Amino acid sequence: MNRAQISPNFFLPGWVWLVPLTLLILLLAELRSGTVKPAESIVWHALGIIAGTALCTRFCRLDRQFDLFEPLHLTFAFFVIFYPVRALFAVWLDDSWLDPATTAAWKALWASGLGFVCFALGYRFGPGEWVVRRRTWLDRPWNRERARGASLILLLLGIAGFGALRCLGGSFLYYLLLDPDIKAPGEMKAWFFYVPWLCLLLPVGALVELGLWLRQGRRTLWTGCYCLLAVCSTFLLGRLYTVICLMMFACCWHYMKQRINVFQVALLFALVLAYLGAAGFYREWISPGNSMAETGELVEFAGLHDNLVLRYVVANLEELSNLSEVISITPAELPYQWGMTFTPVIFKPIPRVLMPSKPLGACALFTRQTNPDGYDSGFVTGVGAWGEWYMNFSWPGLVLGFGLTGALSAAAYRGLRSTGEYGRVLLYASFAVFLFVWLRSDFNSAMTMGLYYLIPIALTLAYITRNGGVRRPGLEESAK
Repeated sequence: MNRAQISPNFFLPGWVWLVPLTLLILLLAELRSGTVKPAESIVWHALGIIAGTALCTRFCRLDRQFDLFEPLHLTFAFFVIFYPVRALFAVWLDDSWLDPATTAAWKALWASGLGFVCFALGYRFGPGEWVVRRRTWLDRPWNRERARGASLILLLLGIAGFGALRCLGGSFLYYLLLDPDIKAPGEMKAWFFYVPWLCLLLPVGALVELGLWLRQGRRTLWTGCYCLLAVCSTFLLGRLYTVICLMMFACCWHYMKQRINVFQVALLFALVLAYLGAAGFYREWISPGNSMAETGELVEFAGLHDNLVLRYVVANLEELSNLSEVISITPAELPYQWGMTFTPVIFKPIPRVLMPSKPLGACALFTRQTNPDGYDSGFVTGVGAWGEWYMNFSWPGLVLGFGLTGALSAAAYRGLRSTGEYGRVLLYASFAVFLFVWLRSDFNSAMTMGLYYLIPIALTLAYITRNGGVRRPGLEESAK
């Protein structure tokens, strides 16, 4: 990795503190005006957790520089937004699920902080540099002709995937529809998870084409059009696919071209927020269960109360409320799973319609327990890695599980830093997808999304690095 691409700041950059400080000012104003009900204690504890975990992040990172895409910083950003900041939003918006008088809400908040601290410690004291080999097949030179052929084949396969989606699903918007007849567990088609995998070959091909452009600087217009087509294609698959695609492109650009600065991060964050709100509204608008009149009322309601983003963005930050629910019902109503939520990975290639007895992931299991009607309609709610570890092994699961997750993340990041070749960046980007989805949803969903990208990326890299090719400029001279 080029260290010039990483910020030399000793502490976290100032923009990292902008969100909690802004929230602090707003909440202090609300507390002084007397409009916030007796929840001051949970507000101050949430702010204290943010400050404490920020210091823990500072002391547990692997380098003395700040790297935006380091797993520790990615996990810290996700943890802060989905847990303590979500608690602040809950107090500010007076959410009905948050009752500061209940023990479960406090346990959930402290459990989230405990899990992140264990992740940071496992990350810091995990495997050292000795576990990472300096040179592997990932560092071999690319065969230019094979790489271009592979990117073209992936493009054609991705287009064929959308053609199959149109033929089998009857619409390009099949995965966007909120229709129980489509996504209910008993009605889900066998091809439901295979067609999006085929469609996602298009972004993988764009990433390969981007690698060729980064190496040679040729075919700029073609590369730009290919990448733009890849991002636009994910609009037909769902909001999560689009966010993941943007994250992977940003990761590759960050490590191989130019460090992403603060302004670009802020701009991208604002665009993503706007997209999440607009895409969520559009999803309800096109769904068969919602009439045009109901959608118009929703637009009017959002305009009058300025809560369109709250409905489709803040309302999706459900992990803290679900963690409190997991803690309150486990093991009284939901027995400890003792690792059973991780076993669906073994039977992942087998569709559930062909194997109804296949074990459920943590999200599906939790939704079936707490909202059976929603589960029968094909909806699940995210419990996150925090809820899944507690659901399986209680508090020891939070401690040991997040410690192991941190150690695994450190090993992946050390592998990226060992040489900084583009092949390692691609594999690291697929690992970042796995980590992001697991923190947001559960291990089963994370493995699905991670394998969507990891398998075609690994096979493509193995093909284009075999028999060698043209080395990057300056590589042979530096080896002398």
